[in-house]
Amino acid sequence: MNKKLKFVSSILLILSLFFASFYIKDFRIDASSDSLVSQGDEDFKYFSYYQDLFPTKNSLVLAIKSNHKIDKSLLTEIEKISKKLSALPEVYSVFNINKAPILLLNETNLLDLANNNYETIIDTNLEIEDVLNEFAKSPIYSDQIINENKNITSIVIFLNENNKALDLKKNKNFYLSKGKYYSVKSEIDKDRNELIKKIRNIITNSNKDFTYYLGGVEMISSDVISYVKNDILTFSLIVLLIIILILFIIFRRVKWVFAILFTSISAVYLSIGLAGYINFEITAVSANFLSLMFVLSISMNVHIMNNYLQRDIKIIENFRMMF
Repeated sequence: MNKKLKFVSSILLILSLFFASFYIKDFRIDASSDSLVSQGDEDFKYFSYYQDLFPTKNSLVLAIKSNHKIDKSLLTEIEKISKKLSALPEVYSVFNINKAPILLLNETNLLDLANNNYETIIDTNLEIEDVLNEFAKSPIYSDQIINENKNITSIVIFLNENNKALDLKKNKNFYLSKGKYYSVKSEIDKDRNELIKKIRNIITNSNKDFTYYLGGVEMISSDVISYVKNDILTFSLIVLLIIILILFIIFRRVKWVFAILFTSISAVYLSIGLAGYINFEITAVSANFLSLMFVLSISMNVHIMNNYLQRDIKIIENFRMMF
């Protein structure tokens, strides 16, 4: 009976691990707003309601810092970057300091603005320093496209509406019933990551004399997932190395250390596979549950193994005594 039980248990474990290996690729970490905010949150519902009434285009902000005050070289670089950004199919338009109308120095009125009859910092006979002083003191532009010290400016990148994401949000239950929700969401995440990568490639190939900072909801969602994945990997490896060292000190036998590690890693592996199978998304907040699960599993296995070695009894009897 003992041999049969070992055989059956081994087969079940192998089949379980084999099953999990098919779905581990579907394991997802989600950093979207609807996963980080409770669905019953009244403030979130209020925000979503007015977002539908008064929609605004999703945007990213690229801040550019100079070691000196904003000058012609920076304005030229802004123009180059803006043209490259505008060429991206995901970008609707860009706004930067070069497009901001001068309002006070040349007494521009509303009619001039309506007819696009106004001067900008790159299309005026006024001194750049005077224009920068106006922008820095303006309640419209200050801390929006220029800072108080006049050495940082920004490019606002307005994105095209993501119809796929909007449709997915409105018809979530429909996509879930068809089993297509998570596949479409993966496509949306992939498109977002590709956009961020394109923008960062543009930044990488820009003038190295300036410092660039990219911000925005799309960038945060993309980076949070990357950070969490890297954090899980790094933390897990460090914990694994420490645990291996401690287990060797305690048991001093490779087979006992291997047995404990194998069962604990298998438990985590099966959990990831199960999460992928049922399409259960892990949020950025709870993603470290894998490391916690591994540590708790190690703790339980050490307790079982220690009891087994001390009593010198069969493993089945050991489980019966403990549970």
